[in-house]
Amino acid sequence: MRDSTRSLLSPRLVAIVLGLGLWLSACERDGGDPVQACAEGCSPNMICGTDGSCVCSTGFLDCDGDASNGCEHQGDRCERPCFGESDAAICRRLSKTCGTVTDRDQCGVERTAECGSCHDDQECGFDNLCHTVCAVEDDGAFCARLGKTCGMVTAPDSCDQARTATCGSCPNGQVCGDDNTCNTPCDPETDEDFCTRLDKTCGDMTGMDNCGRTRTAGCGTCADDQSCGPGNTCRDCVPENDGAFCERERKNCGSFVSTDNCGDWRTVDCGTCPDDETCGKRVRNVCDTVCDPGPEPEPDDGFCLRTGAVCGLFGIFDQCNEVHVLADCGTCSDGTVCTGGICGVRGGQGLDQSCFVDVDCEAHLYCIGADTPFGACKQVCRSDSDCTTGGTCALSFLDDEIWSGICANILSEGQACSDWMSSPDLCRDPSTPPGSRLECISGVCSYACEVDRLGEMWDCPFGTSCDGPWGDYDPTWNGTLRMCQ
Repeated sequence: MRDSTRSLLSPRLVAIVLGLGLWLSACERDGGDPVQACAEGCSPNMICGTDGSCVCSTGFLDCDGDASNGCEHQGDRCERPCFGESDAAICRRLSKTCGTVTDRDQCGVERTAECGSCHDDQECGFDNLCHTVCAVEDDGAFCARLGKTCGMVTAPDSCDQARTATCGSCPNGQVCGDDNTCNTPCDPETDEDFCTRLDKTCGDMTGMDNCGRTRTAGCGTCADDQSCGPGNTCRDCVPENDGAFCERERKNCGSFVSTDNCGDWRTVDCGTCPDDETCGKRVRNVCDTVCDPGPEPEPDDGFCLRTGAVCGLFGIFDQCNEVHVLADCGTCSDGTVCTGGICGVRGGQGLDQSCFVDVDCEAHLYCIGADTPFGACKQVCRSDSDCTTGGTCALSFLDDEIWSGICANILSEGQACSDWMSSPDLCRDPSTPPGSRLECISGVCSYACEVDRLGEMWDCPFGTSCDGPWGDYDPTWNGTLRMCQ
């Protein structure tokens, strides 16, 4: 009986004892809550967390994301290497589709990337974009498009290239006219009939006669109290002489361009200055004694402190209209460059951002200088199609063998505006008279005539004078502009 009881209880007792042992080894009580142990153990530099998972020991990090090799990095942060983007990624970021481009990648390393090639019917332009190749028309299509039927014709072809083509000959009984079309011969009109038909009463007139030929004829003279106007018609105005012209404009030296009393543009010579005077030193076309530049400029350190500049050379105009270098505010170190008086990383300046002429703008931009030691990053152009950043091409803004304009938001007189160096706005009127200047003054496009302390610098349009108010301080001119009114 005792042996039988022992044989029945021993397995149960063994199970109870083993279960109790496992429970005690797997759990601890902390405020009555059980805490799980890490069943598989932890890798190097790791400990078992309170939730039963392995975590990094204090002072160690798992930088590669692989828990099997433990927390391999000792320190407070992971040092991750920078991986340079691919050529394709560089080309996509720069919106280029063909050829080679050079730019800094996302790690700051200058790279030259291959952006591919164009389709057979396209070519890679200077802007690294694919353009459709123009199909050149033959001579027959060239002449037909221009409406020419005979003779040699020179004109732009369908691809906007200068071209000379033979447009054939005329049938018997017809002649080839000056307009390269076949016409039946006619009797040319007299000079008097020519002038009467064109309603011209004076001067030499060039035009097409009744036979379609270019002709110049004298259309007569005007009465003593009249003058011949630009349209070859008599008018009740006698142009003033050069002396009266210069006196009315308050000019007494040099060549001067403006409108006379009849509203015509004229160039006159207003004379020379005495030996002890110079022409236009302070006021254009006005004699003046040798200019006194005024007091000495403030010390470099004071100028730099006042302007907040920490690097670079700065200059302003003195009252003799000459640039005086005021301050050398120092140089940059640690691989940085000076832009606008502040040291920064040379990685390219964006559109409409200030720049020094020796600091790169972004790949598609150029640093356009102003009348100061610094300029602004702009897109240059030869036509509106070059303005991929927006705006239209302001031609003749630059005097450059390749580029002649900048892409801008072109505004006319009276429109609201912002400074052109820091915005796309540009006050510009193609009909602006010679010697006049349209500028953004106090937020409005206005004709300027003077910079404070420098005297008159530009001419006001006909019918206005330099009696307008002064605008706000203009950093582009390092002074204040006065408006014509």
